[in-house]
Amino acid sequence: MVIEDSSFATNIAGLDGGGLGLFSGSIQVSSSTFSNNVAGDDGGGLYAETVAPPTAGEDPSEITLSLFFGNTAVDGGGLYLLDFGGEVTRNDIAGNTVDDGNPTAAEAQGGGIFLSDTDDPHYSSSALLANNLLNANTADRGAALHISNTSPTVENNTMVDNVANGPTDPTTLRIWQGTYRNNIIALGTGY
Repeated sequence: MVIEDSSFATNIAGLDGGGLGLFSGSIQVSSSTFSNNVAGDDGGGLYAETVAPPTAGEDPSEITLSLFFGNTAVDGGGLYLLDFGGEVTRNDIAGNTVDDGNPTAAEAQGGGIFLSDTDDPHYSSSALLANNLLNANTADRGAALHISNTSPTVENNTMVDNVANGPTDPTTLRIWQGTYRNNIIALGTGY
């Protein structure tokens, strides 16, 4: 799927992918806007699942030079990436919110980006998150970025003024494993 210079605004999905949902295959998103979308479950702006890493000679799936703003979901306010073996680069991911509707549970995770793998095939361990601005996102845990069950490469991102407001374990960045280089995390570190 190729998406260029497009806008996904004020959409509502009963489950996943308020702005756009991709449930397998490859994706190329560039210079697009995902704003004020709502998902009843995961991926307020964009939901992508089972995106394999490229094989020899193939371009990787990529989400780049795009704006994810004001989206809402239970997990992954801006982007929810499950078994995602692609690249997320040079995006502005701002003002997204996750809310599970339960103020005592602290389960709403990944205000900006939620990245995880299922038990198999572990595609997300080859994911690259680089040169993104994650600003003013809100979650119980992982306000800017929530990574679980995978080990991606996360480098040269700026995470500023994200707000983690969960009743237990509020964090701006919630990570599992992986390689983390040259990221800037400022303000918004917890309550």
